Amino acid sequence: MYELDVFRSHFRMTRTTFELLAQMIIPSEHIPNGNAFGRPVVEPDKQIAMALWMMANQETHRQISDRFDVSLSSVSRCFRRVCRALVDLLPDLVRWPNGRYLYFLFIFFITQNKCLSLCKALIRNFHLLHL
Repeated sequence: MYELDVFRSHFRMTRTTFELLAQMIIPSEHIPNGNAFGRPVVEPDKQIAMALWMMANQETHRQISDRFDVSLSSVSRCFRRVCRALVDLLPDLVRWPNGRYLYFLFIFFITQNKCLSLCKALIRNFHLLHL
């Protein structure tokens, strides 16, 4: 596939993170195991890779279709499937601050008058679990 640094620059995540995400998405009902029409199935890892490539790069469906050697309709279908799976996983992946930590952030924001500090603190305190 790609070297580690090239993989990270193309997919905007490490290969390890990609594999963890794939392990979470593949068992979902959104990624089918077979095809009722007898056509070859697009492997789940390939479907996830295509969707992430679309999100991380500015390429057209035609370019992605060519890059991953699938039809144009498969690119659209795989993208929708992976996005639906990600939406279902959202509560498991994103944790918003709460309780005492939320109160701490509130006090911190009140004491800071600079918008840049506020934005940096918001970004710094947005946690992604499992990734």
